[in-house]
Amino acid sequence: QYVKIGLQKVFFERTCKDLWKRIELEVDGKPVELPNIEGIIVLNLLSWGSGANPWGTAKEETPFTKPTHYDGLLELVGITDVSRLGLIQSKLAAGIRIAQ
Repeated sequence: QYVKIGLQKVFFERTCKDLWKRIELEVDGKPVELPNIEGIIVLNLLSWGSGANPWGTAKEETPFTKPTHYDGLLELVGITDVSRLGLIQSKLAAGIRIAQ
């Protein structure tokens, strides 16, 4: 069932196509340049959707700090398309880090 719905979304129902062109994101009062994405996930802990980790490895990478559930920060992750969600769920890929 998931494969069927995923394929329909990939090929026929691209309602979030060019989302990055249609929205403006501001973090801490500063505009953020969005990459070519079709979705944004806002996290306050590393796991999402049955234990998936769209942020990727928890190590620090400039300009981001290691995320934790008690650091007072939200993590914003971009998703390029529905197929990327499957890769994240199966731990083969991560999303695109946008802001923290």
